[in-house]
Amino acid sequence: MGLFERNKPFDRTTCLRAASAAKARGNHKKALALYEQVLAKDPKNTALYREVAPLLVRARRGDEAWTKFRVAAQGFVEKGFVEKAIGIYREAAHYLPYESGVWLAIADLQLQRDRREDAVSALLEGSRHLKQRRWRKQALQLVSRAHEIAPTHFQAGFNLARLRSKTGDRKGAWALYEDIIRIANRRQRQRVRAAQFLLVASPFTFLRWLRTLFLGR
Repeated sequence: MGLFERNKPFDRTTCLRAASAAKARGNHKKALALYEQVLAKDPKNTALYREVAPLLVRARRGDEAWTKFRVAAQGFVEKGFVEKAIGIYREAAHYLPYESGVWLAIADLQLQRDRREDAVSALLEGSRHLKQRRWRKQALQLVSRAHEIAPTHFQAGFNLARLRSKTGDRKGAWALYEDIIRIANRRQRQRVRAAQFLLVASPFTFLRWLRTLFLGR
């Protein structure tokens, strides 16, 4: 690089165009470097964070990507554009489905819009991405939040009971199964009694499962 090129003044527009062109060509590494040049000069440009975040995921810089998604979404929240913020978090969920904070953020914003069912759905959707044992704590956090929002939501209660049993809280799981069976339909009651039999295999739980299977009670 020559002296005159090094001393060339920074041109934000040119840099952004070059970054966009590099991204379109699939040169994500170059695009990220150019976008980061712009952000170094203009760190408050939160709209640009949304462009950078997916590139950071590709660069295996997931923690930084999540920070960028979060800042971009918060910028829209502060301006009153909650739906756009939800859209950004949805995009983040696509790239970072194992980040529990993404799903919690979506649920919180859905609650701001008074959409309790959508909030619970987001949390349960997130928990389905966290089935592996190493993510069980995060899954438990999401499902616990869903049950807190909607205590009478069968699937949230059932999933929470099942996770509690997997973490060794058999007593808590049993109590929750007994709670949710009161709000369950016939098919759901069969699922609960089957889960209780798997939790505590005994003649008592087996007979209760059979009674529910054939009599619906």
